[in-house]
Amino acid sequence: MLLLGTGHETNTSLHLAEYLAAVDTPETTRSAPIYRDGERVEVEYRDIELDVSDFAALGEAFEAEGGCMRGSVGAAQSRICRQRSLVDFAVEYFETHR
Repeated sequence: MLLLGTGHETNTSLHLAEYLAAVDTPETTRSAPIYRDGERVEVEYRDIELDVSDFAALGEAFEAEGGCMRGSVGAAQSRICRQRSLVDFAVEYFETHR
């Protein structure tokens, strides 16, 4: 995974870890349009409350363990990481810190 000119605070792949972590997470109801019998309808579904407030700290902890390589692409500070390793790390991080 390449983070080009941004840090982990915008890394949406960390939401996968939120779904996988064994953490008591508040739930919410969302809605989305789908096609049912050829017609567009709005349906509601249950989801978890997503929380990005600790993504930057999580990313720093992952990088401190050598999880990413840093460099520049043009003028952009960038990071390259193995996404699976980051998500696995994030699951453990959430289970410990949330």
